[in-house]
Amino acid sequence: MPASTSSENSFERSIPTVVETVLQPSRFFVASNFKLKWTHEVETIHWEIFRGRALDRTQTRQTQTSRSWSVRGQDDDEPWISIKWHPPTRMVYVVRSIRCHSQEANGKSGLRSPRPVIRRNRGLVWAISLDDIRSLPELEEELSTLLTLSVVGTHRLPITSLETPMPEYSLGLFSYCRSHRGTPEASKDAADWLGRLEQIADDSEEAARVLEFALRSSSPGDVEQLARDISAFANVAELLRIMFLQVSLTPYTDFTSKVWQFTDAAVAAGRLSREQRLDFYCWLLRLVARHLSSFDLVQFHHRGANYPDALLMEELAERISHQIVAWPAAFLDATTDSEATRRNKRLRRRAIRQTWLIRRENAGRVVPRQPTTPGESLRVLPSPIETPGPIETPGHARVQPAGDDARRIFDQPGILDPSSPIVGCVLRASISDLEKENEQRELGLGLFLDRPLGIFKQPGEPDATLLFVHECFSPDLAARRREALQQLAPCPEFSIREPGVAWHCAQPRRRPGVVSLQDIQLSPHTFRIVRTARATLREFWRSYDSPNEQVKKLAEKLRAECVLILPCPQRAEELLFLDEKHRCRLRARMERSGGYRTRSGREYLASGFTLIDVRDEEGASIPGLVGSPLRPTRPEFNSHQ
Repeated sequence: MPASTSSENSFERSIPTVVETVLQPSRFFVASNFKLKWTHEVETIHWEIFRGRALDRTQTRQTQTSRSWSVRGQDDDEPWISIKWHPPTRMVYVVRSIRCHSQEANGKSGLRSPRPVIRRNRGLVWAISLDDIRSLPELEEELSTLLTLSVVGTHRLPITSLETPMPEYSLGLFSYCRSHRGTPEASKDAADWLGRLEQIADDSEEAARVLEFALRSSSPGDVEQLARDISAFANVAELLRIMFLQVSLTPYTDFTSKVWQFTDAAVAAGRLSREQRLDFYCWLLRLVARHLSSFDLVQFHHRGANYPDALLMEELAERISHQIVAWPAAFLDATTDSEATRRNKRLRRRAIRQTWLIRRENAGRVVPRQPTTPGESLRVLPSPIETPGPIETPGHARVQPAGDDARRIFDQPGILDPSSPIVGCVLRASISDLEKENEQRELGLGLFLDRPLGIFKQPGEPDATLLFVHECFSPDLAARRREALQQLAPCPEFSIREPGVAWHCAQPRRRPGVVSLQDIQLSPHTFRIVRTARATLREFWRSYDSPNEQVKKLAEKLRAECVLILPCPQRAEELLFLDEKHRCRLRARMERSGGYRTRSGREYLASGFTLIDVRDEEGASIPGLVGSPLRPTRPEFNSHQ
């Protein structure tokens, strides 16, 4: 027998051991009112993959026989989570299901007379080709990552079902962690779950998820004990920020109120200082303000059909109002302050100013009493949580709620009230800060999101390519807000230069369920793109590189000089790399020939990019580099080129 065949057989014989390791009960949290069972079987089920989605018995007649390891409820026809291995194709699938309002054929009449039912709908989280896996530890790490994404969702802005957490996770009833306990059973209480922090101290994102779920699963009376129990080595301030960078707030629960309770208890326990708590609040307000400046509550939230960021801002604004009154020195400059302290106080005042403006712009807007979206309303949440049921209105958007189903947002009196002497003083100081250009720019700054690398995907196909985040500035929004601030105090004249790049595409680029830079054209304000977020730039250059040494040197230079990576308005398959002076230094064409390859919840262009125009800082062409490739940095992908 050839050595390669023997090695391959040994690898495949070990797959069940790896799967059983990552699915062992000790890696899970299961609420005491759930009775789950772990099963392993060879099953034949209705199965077909269509555009990245797993079809079930209501959508296909094809079947497939696989070895399946599952976590399922006692009476559920579909497992909550399942790993399926199909040896003939060397494919491993990670699958989950969500309990939803659905429809199925009624008797012999078939689709002509569907009837409403409640059942668990199957969803493919990821498909792994064993040809891309080089070792068993690598397979274990990959499966652990995908099982985590199965539970928590693939993105904090849940537009599609795949991006959204399992309802049982959001309600603190069910979770997964790559670390395991010393005992074979699943965790049952929040304190036990939080104890896993010591095992994953090297992974800040996973540690933040552990803290998040510990808060979700705890009762309000137990939150203070969590703050006392959290490991002394844990950087609580950092974990809180990371937690909110990756958390999904839908459905909106008591999670945020427990976070505020936790921060107060952490201050009392000495795990967090007063300054750190305040800076966390203000940082979060600035982040939410940028989001609501671009994705407003009318055009992008179906007139309030899904407004968790607004609810979050209201809760924080109320707490900040109390902080201003109780501790004005934290916001107002003193003669003895260092430059770093003055900058920190200016950032706090910025959070107050931006929050006051957004509350003023949206005060009294009519929104649903319970935040929901068309997709979220189809989900059946576990008892005793009530769901509003499927939205039946045309276009699947609740345009104008009324009656008992309605409420008005930002109508609470006394929050950031400028008639209060202390609050008014802080707001006027924040207006004086507008002498600085970066504060002027913040008045009209918003965040727009895009997934340009998924341009070759079919409509409705899941897209897990790199998410691009762009900071954008609207001169007319900044001018309108300046006029509003003039009512409180004289505003400095704007000296800001109109920044950024105007971006407009005549052809439709928006795909169903996928964020697009073309959303910028839907805004009632004129936005110009100032820069691509540093985290996006770092992740792009970490993901793609070139075997050409000259291109490697150029890429190193561009990492420092380029501030924008934008899709070409005329040709969707091209990316433009612009420097600080908004000169195009690089044009790269995305190659579709190799399709997409996946790893750790991220999709990559397998064939990468081809450089089609390269220019130096003087604008002169570098023809010798044209035609050079940029390839995924993952070696397992390049080995198949």
